[in-house]
This record gives sequence, structure tokens and C-alpha cells, in this order.
Amino acid sequence: MKVQPFTLNGVYMMEIEKVAILGAGAMGAYFAGRFYEAGDFSVSLVAGGERYDRLKKYGLVVNGKEYFIPVTHPDEATPPADLIIEKGSNLRLTVVCCFDIDTSCPGH
Repeated sequence: MKVQPFTLNGVYMMEIEKVAILGAGAMGAYFAGRFYEAGDFSVSLVAGGERYDRLKKYGLVVNGKEYFIPVTHPDEATPPADLIIEKGSNLRLTVVCCFDIDTSCPGH
């Protein structure tokens, strides 16, 4: 199900095709799998440390299902995204619609 362009509070929102998820913990993994299964989105993960290494080598496993979703290290240039999802504190999600992840979320 693709998200078509729409207007929200007088602001034009573009069509969402590329989704970047910052972090691949429980919530990031869940949303990555859901967007990937929707089939209409290009999904990528941004993860660092040992998690980055594991994702590159083994992929992502959510409820026993394997996903090989592209992963980028935070120190690398991140591909442009229309939608960025990040888990904040207290399980609060931060969602940003943007054109460039490096500009919108510096130091991600």
C-alpha cells in the first residue's frame, strides 16, 4: 500500500517510497519487516557496532522470518529517504518526512 501525496495542515506531503529506520532493535526490526512486506517501499536500516556487523552478515530475523534489508553504518553516507523512523526514549517513535537523512538528522 503506497502512501500517496497529500496535504496535512496546509503542508504538502510527498509520496513515500523510501523508508529509513534508525536502529534495528525490537521496534526498528518490526517496522522494517512491515514496510518490507508491504512491497511498495524501499527500506533501509541504519545501525552501528556489532548490530551493523550481524545485519550485514546474517540479515534481520523477525518472528522467525528472515529479511535481507540494506543496512548502513551511521558513519557512512546514508541514502536519501522520504520517511525516517527512529525510536526515541520511552518507546516513543520519531517520524520525519524528508528528502535527505543526513540533513534532517545530523549525527544519526
